[in-house]
Amino acid sequence: MNQQEIYINQVQELLDGVDRGDFTGASDIPAQYTYGHLNALFQLIDQLQNGQELFEKLYDRIVAFSKRKIQEKISSGQKVRVAFLAISAAEWAADKVYRILSQDERLVCGG
Repeated sequence: MNQQEIYINQVQELLDGVDRGDFTGASDIPAQYTYGHLNALFQLIDQLQNGQELFEKLYDRIVAFSKRKIQEKISSGQKVRVAFLAISAAEWAADKVYRILSQDERLVCGG
């Protein structure tokens, strides 16, 4: 399966989830959805009717959900895992931010 087909499958999973109501209300977002699903939607945004609108709605919903989960972890004393997604090794510009965050004992940075 090539990358385009993977994107199409992931977007279809998102659309099916929207139809089921997986992204409505204050409930948790099912764990089956990953960053890859949102990235797939972003990659195919121009090929979908109302793709930009759908992306913005899902992005806002996912960010709100993620903020709530992070706040819950912090409140309960759990560590928060931090990931950095670099465009390329040659363009890594977040070293200073990474070093600051890696000193915070509430966070787990890296692998």
